[in-house]
Amino acid sequence: MHRSKWLGSLLNKLGVKSEVTTSEGKWKKESQKVELAFHVKDSFRQSEAFLEETRFLFESFGFESNQFKKNHIIDLGAGSKLRSKFFSAAKIIAIEPLAERFLEEIQWSDLNDAWKVYSRPAEYRIDELQKTADFVMSINVLDHCFDFPRIVDNIAFYLKSGGTAFLSFDTHSKPTQAHPLVLTEEVCSNHFKDSGFIIDNFSSGFPAEFTNFYPDRRGYGSKESISLNYWLRKP
Repeated sequence: MHRSKWLGSLLNKLGVKSEVTTSEGKWKKESQKVELAFHVKDSFRQSEAFLEETRFLFESFGFESNQFKKNHIIDLGAGSKLRSKFFSAAKIIAIEPLAERFLEEIQWSDLNDAWKVYSRPAEYRIDELQKTADFVMSINVLDHCFDFPRIVDNIAFYLKSGGTAFLSFDTHSKPTQAHPLVLTEEVCSNHFKDSGFIIDNFSSGFPAEFTNFYPDRRGYGSKESISLNYWLRKP
């Protein structure tokens, strides 16, 4: 059985119900508090090992560091450390709801290395970015948000015609404070198609090249987490 079908079958047997929205107020009060505390205490992100793992992960997914040279790329949910710097000589636009707090409270945050930084949730549309992006990337973010359909529509709004996106996030069996959304392959694929995207590729879990080196990793969170990975294209 294909891995994605196996995953869908497993989630159905476990009674996993997709949750694509949650209360914005609860998200701000609870989820963002957990998120900020995690990043402030996270020693891994300030280490060379984080940069090396990021490089290995992107290369395992088939990306090359020079493929978006001089292109505009949006790092959606950039976090406190820019994984998008893997793409050398790209113009990075970072969208991160905690950007201002990260820059104020985390000395090693490199968000100011981005060409532009917007300190706002991915659900809030930035009109000046309409049709400006050649590529949108989002790594380990979308299950941490509060309105998945709005984010998908915004990604389509930001991309140029022919632009691409790579979205990689965990699926869970139930919502938690840190992961308030439960995103399944079937529901996500339908939302992508409804927003006009072409799904060029999909996989679940990390590539074999990566898991051979990190055998216990199938997702970004706990050992039970499994990543869903989408390569999208805007016609």
